[in-house]
Amino acid sequence: MTKKRLRQLASSFVLVVAVLFITASMWQIIAAVFGTAPPAGKPTAEEAACTEKLRTLEAALERASDKAAHEPDDAHARSAFEAAIAPEWNEESTAEKACSPTPRSREAWAALLRLRRGYEGRSQKDARDVGPMRRDFETRLP
Repeated sequence: MTKKRLRQLASSFVLVVAVLFITASMWQIIAAVFGTAPPAGKPTAEEAACTEKLRTLEAALERASDKAAHEPDDAHARSAFEAAIAPEWNEESTAEKACSPTPRSREAWAALLRLRRGYEGRSQKDARDVGPMRRDFETRLP
């Protein structure tokens, strides 16, 4: 065989491998984007109890965020947020224990804590952003 023929065979081999790799990659991407997600398993009794507690705590977070967003400054927003979540979130440790038996419920608990930080931060940001405009409006009232 000549050098030219060997180079042609090597190039053809690389081309075939590249086409196979691209085809396999595209197949995986298409399956991930358009494929159906595996169905979630039925919740156990422990997970159902956890879900009930987490829904209650989540409703308290929404209520607290709405209340804190109407405060004039950051400090008032933080205290209003903490006061508004007090009835339900006083049982935080009970909810955490209820959500500790299974990995799915622990992940749900962690997601709720992230949600709490987000709502808390949003209400403080709203108070910081709107506070100066609110004070400006109040000073201009006749």
